[in-house]
Amino acid sequence: MNTNNFTSTNLNDCLIKNFNVLDSGSLLPINLHEIPFNVKRIFSVEGDESSIRGEHAHTECEQFLICSQGKLKVHLDDGNKKKSYLLSKGNGIYLPIGIWGVQEYLIDRSALLVMCSHEYNESEYIRDHELFIKMKKT
Repeated sequence: MNTNNFTSTNLNDCLIKNFNVLDSGSLLPINLHEIPFNVKRIFSVEGDESSIRGEHAHTECEQFLICSQGKLKVHLDDGNKKKSYLLSKGNGIYLPIGIWGVQEYLIDRSALLVMCSHEYNESEYIRDHELFIKMKKT
């Protein structure tokens, strides 16, 4: 774990990107060179209205979240400030390590495509918000 990066990241490090949706909304092309890290893992999550996902931070893994269908709100917390972003199809956001993220699905069948800099490793997840706040302050 790179504690220096973890404690120093903040909401200013989270980058918003809009991808071009083509063919009247049926095609969402993503070029991997537009992602600010080497992608090691990709997964998608689908949720219905009022579904809440995420609720964690990472100590090693960077993520890029892209709304591939519907609408969702991404709530971010850097330990000092909180900010929310509305994502609709084609909107994405970069999450560096050390950012607490929560995804709130706003309409049925909304989907999120997640690209990760690391393969899955449960030990680098922080799932306790109080522990996250303590770690950010050290």
